[in-house]
Amino acid sequence: MATDTGRFHREFLLRRGIRAGRLLLSRLLEPGRLQVIWRGLRYFPEQDASDPREDLLRIVVRPGEAGGGIGRALIEDLHEQARWRGVRAFKVGSVDVDNPAANDFHRRLGARVVRTVPFYGDSWVHVSVFEVPPDTAR
Repeated sequence: MATDTGRFHREFLLRRGIRAGRLLLSRLLEPGRLQVIWRGLRYFPEQDASDPREDLLRIVVRPGEAGGGIGRALIEDLHEQARWRGVRAFKVGSVDVDNPAANDFHRRLGARVVRTVPFYGDSWVHVSVFEVPPDTAR
């Protein structure tokens, strides 16, 4: 089933946009967050020519839910969706080098670190690539 994300965003803005904007604006304008926002908007302009075109920005599981299989299920579903769309690989560029649990998770599921780059401030992130496994059910 296709989802019209443009329609979703338009409806959200019409129904809740002003209220959400007021609530978030003060948080978004905190000095430490502006740099993060700016870097996120630019999202790795120094991409390598060999990088896959498709990006996975982030998968987040609530801390109390970690280890319960939710992240694995999300990645497996992402692989299935990617296969359906003809995608052979995708990049993840938001795993902080100081997050061993996330790095181990990605590695166990087949991600391969292709480089490590500065993100913002003194932080560095791994840029990893997931190869989409072929459909073995056919």
